[in-house]
Amino acid sequence: MTNDLLAFILALQRFEIPKDLQQLANNCKSHNWRNIKSIIENTLMQYPELKGFYETTFSQLQTMNSEELQRFLPHIETIKKYQPKRLETLGRPPALPAEKNVNEIENLVVEVAIIILQNDNPSEMSKELLSNPQKDNQKS
Repeated sequence: MTNDLLAFILALQRFEIPKDLQQLANNCKSHNWRNIKSIIENTLMQYPELKGFYETTFSQLQTMNSEELQRFLPHIETIKKYQPKRLETLGRPPALPAEKNVNEIENLVVEVAIIILQNDNPSEMSKELLSNPQKDNQKS
């Protein structure tokens, strides 16, 4: 499921949609994967051009391991900068995984997706947050 969500937020960089994605963000918060997949699929049906970007990105992500997937994500300090203060007080702040296992990468993807999807302009936020994560991650 991580690849679905990551492919979707990466595809948002290339296609701006006027749809409110708050419902998708809420499902990400609760890790409701069935609803996340359903909302992504419904959104892609409404926007065929976005679907093309998504499918291309998704197929590329399928061949990557969790360490390779992390290269698409911003550094933890960048994530913290964009998180609303209330999220930091609710428990686990996202951390860069030491062993980069699948669950930790999944948590990072979810944290980044929530930030992007709650923004008034998800496309611009995706560009801003995911524009050059590889350079960002070299700081770690």
